[in-house]
Order: sequence, then C-alpha cells, then structure tokens
Amino acid sequence: MGAIPNWRFFAPFPIRYDFVVLFRVVSKGGEVSPWTRLVGGDGRSWSAVVWSPERRHEKAVLTVCGDLVSALTVSGPGAIENSVPDRVLRELVRREVLHGSREARDPVQHCQFLITKSGGYDDQVAPKFLYASPLFPC
Repeated sequence: MGAIPNWRFFAPFPIRYDFVVLFRVVSKGGEVSPWTRLVGGDGRSWSAVVWSPERRHEKAVLTVCGDLVSALTVSGPGAIENSVPDRVLRELVRREVLHGSREARDPVQHCQFLITKSGGYDDQVAPKFLYASPLFPC
C-alpha cells in the first residue's frame, strides 16, 4: 500500500468488480459490428481526484445494471425483458448509435447490449458474462 490507499480501502464491504456494458449493431445488410463499450473506460484526468461530474452518467448506468442483474437473479431472463432497467439500457444504446461516435456506413437495423462483470483494475479477475439482450430495433 502506498501513501494514498486504494479507494476500496474506505468501504465497509469493498467493491471487487464493476459492471461493463457493451453493445453491437446489425446493419440492414446483415453486417454485425464488434462489441463496443457503452460508457467509461476513457481514463481519468488529474483533476478527477477532486472533481469529476462526468462520472455521474457512468454511475447511473452501473446502478441500472445492478437493478437489472438483481431482477435477473430473482426472476430469470424472461421477466426482465421490457422491464424499466432493460428499456433504459436499450435507449442508451439507441442514443449512442444515433448520436455517438459510430460511423454511419450502413443503416443500422438492430442493436444488442451485453452486461459483463469485470474486476476493473484487477487483471487477475476474468470478466464474467451476465446478460445479453435479444436484438432490438434501433
């Protein structure tokens, strides 16, 4: 441990993983894109130690993922389709596809998202796939 302890040090039950949301699109021509990270993973600036309001969006997505995974554990995959967390993640993916950095080579017909559990900065923890949505119209 260095002079400044890891942020997990302060939690009564340290967080040992993060949710990562990936998405892909299927063009009208049938081409499937590679998986792309929906939010986060951009690194941090030095000022993020004191102030990082852009993290609120990422935290909201993590909360929605937690709600969806909890419902999945209790009710099973059929019960979460079209639930509030499912609809929120679908809309976030649609917005990213329509207004994000994706190149518009072919018109997009369908999207899909995937929730994984990641060890974050701990490289020794393998990612675990938790839920893949069915394809939905973009």
